Amino acid sequence: VKEEESSDAEAELDQKSKGPEDKKGSDLEDLKENQKIQEEIEEAEKPKMLEYFSKDELIKKIEDLKTENEELTEKIGDLEKEVKEIHDEVKKWKDKYIHLQADFENAQKRWDKNRQHLKSQYTAAVLKNFLPLYDSFKKALENQPNDDKLKSFYNQFINILKFEGAEPMQTEITDRFNYDVHEAVTAIDKEDMEPNRIVDVIQEGWKFNKDVLRYAKVVISKKPKPPEPEPKPEEEKDKEEKEIKEDSKEEKAKKEKNKSKSVEKNTKKEEQEKEDSK
Repeated sequence: VKEEESSDAEAELDQKSKGPEDKKGSDLEDLKENQKIQEEIEEAEKPKMLEYFSKDELIKKIEDLKTENEELTEKIGDLEKEVKEIHDEVKKWKDKYIHLQADFENAQKRWDKNRQHLKSQYTAAVLKNFLPLYDSFKKALENQPNDDKLKSFYNQFINILKFEGAEPMQTEITDRFNYDVHEAVTAIDKEDMEPNRIVDVIQEGWKFNKDVLRYAKVVISKKPKPPEPEPKPEEEKDKEEKEIKEDSKEEKAKKEKNKSKSVEKNTKKEEQEKEDSK
């Protein structure tokens, strides 16, 4: 703002410093410019003279205009075709870009999923190797329940396993056997229990996140076998043996009778054939 005010002040001083001669010169220039503008306006307002052509010239002009119009139309068509081709090419590359972007995102998701799966597998394999140590500590604690140091170490160890995502499965006696989490070591007869019920837990099962890290080894119940039938007296046995022997004799007699009949038929047939041939 200060610069503008100073420039305005300088302009006023220049105008005041100019003499009457400079003022006359500027007035003459303004008059000349106004006169020139007026002449241009008058020239523009004058009616223009029409150009007259002969018939042949008009026909030629029309034909030239037609050819020029056809050439322009053809050029416009070519340009429209080029524009369409460019538009199709752009659309094709755009679709390719979208597909590539989708493929890249899917590949990245698969890679992340595989990476998480591999990480989970390696972690599960490492944790599974520590489970025998857990079993040893648990047995030692069962034998020495009042050992505070052993109890503290056992609690720290199981907390580490839980922190990594592993935890023991709750398997209770009389639970129904489940193939997804249990492994049946043996089955014993139990009259007071339904079949396929857990009778004893030999080894505790473990889970890692939602997967089974180690199956629980259990003993299951089964239905007892029905009692065997009492042995029959000797008289009944002898009677049955006699009946079996008689049946076998009758069958043999029937077979021999049928055999003799078939032999007679064959001999008669052979004799008949001999007579026919004679």
